[in-house]
Amino acid sequence: MARPRGIPGTVVALVLAAASLAISIGIPDRVAAYVPHPTILIVGDSGFTPGNGVTGGSGTPSDPYIIEGWEINASAADGIAILTTTAHFVIRNVSIHSGGWTYVGIWLEEVQNGSVEGSVLTDNTDGIFVLLSADVTLASNTITASINNGIRIDLSTRITLKDNDIQWNQLEGVTVYETT
Repeated sequence: MARPRGIPGTVVALVLAAASLAISIGIPDRVAAYVPHPTILIVGDSGFTPGNGVTGGSGTPSDPYIIEGWEINASAADGIAILTTTAHFVIRNVSIHSGGWTYVGIWLEEVQNGSVEGSVLTDNTDGIFVLLSADVTLASNTITASINNGIRIDLSTRITLKDNDIQWNQLEGVTVYETT
């Protein structure tokens, strides 16, 4: 077999060897897909239950409640709504979509000690809406195609935003009103 002009034989051999090795050891698939879950509504600390999407934790600072790994279609209700809580919680690695003109991806109202991390929110009225809350962190989320705002924060204190990717939202990427 003639080798192509301009490519040394050793390069061709290395490329073939690498391809052969990749096939023989297998290339891992992407991280496991999200698991479908209905919308989540948690009202008060007692609402953090497995039926409400909690996958672990006890609600303390060192062991927060965890909500993770879900794919939520928000076409009939807010994707995740957490209201009136003081327990520590983390929402991470969730995908929430299709809220359209009516429903928010993640709604946090009158909560303390919450965090939303590494989540993907697409095509909701607001990606994340924080209202009357304190000590909330929003970090490393990807928020696209919100009808209103990627992130909206109203009347809250001690809110931390870090490394969020917010694109193609119709009004604003981030809107903050009377918040520290």
